[in-house]
Amino acid sequence: MKTNSTRNIVWALAAGLVLSTGPNAAAKTITSKKIKDGTILAKDFKDGQIEAGKFATDTLTAAQIAADAIGAAELADDAVDTAAIADDAVTTAKFAAAAVTSTELAADSVGEPAFIAETLVAADIATDAVGASELANEAVDTAAIQDGAVTAVKTSFTDSLGDGQFADDSLSAASLAADSVGASELANEAVDSGAFQDGAVTAVKTSFTDSLGDGQ
Repeated sequence: MKTNSTRNIVWALAAGLVLSTGPNAAAKTITSKKIKDGTILAKDFKDGQIEAGKFATDTLTAAQIAADAIGAAELADDAVDTAAIADDAVTTAKFAAAAVTSTELAADSVGEPAFIAETLVAADIATDAVGASELANEAVDTAAIQDGAVTAVKTSFTDSLGDGQFADDSLSAASLAADSVGASELANEAVDSGAFQDGAVTAVKTSFTDSLGDGQ
């Protein structure tokens, strides 16, 4: 009887020792102080066990991040600044519709190739922006000239029209300036009776003043 009691006591002590020193006990008793620095490897971690809050601030570098691991969901709003964008990386497809305005355009940044053919209208052109250098040869047709816009000083033939430039019977009285026809413009015997106004010829207009006799 004594032997059985002693045996039972030994078995109870052994069971208690196993329970207190087994794997479950080790999990609860091993703290960070018990782990030697630099001894824990990637294979020691179970997948999905390390949470975001377990990383010390600013410890992850580009080398720790897998290629293409960061997507739109991982980027915070306004996280990408100018320095983060590679040169020539922004293409037309990356711009939102109507995203580029005059504010984004540098001075003299838009050249002729940037315009779609025949898209510029009068409203797009500044006042007095089109000069002689902007007009191609023969660009101005009759329809482009306002009525009455061409004056004598706008023609290159001022004072150069000769007799041969006028069609026969094309000049009317309205075409002649007041007092523009003098003695030098009148041909010999050009003035007939119909050209005189009634009562227009006075004595001083005749060459026979003081030569008329009694019978005349």
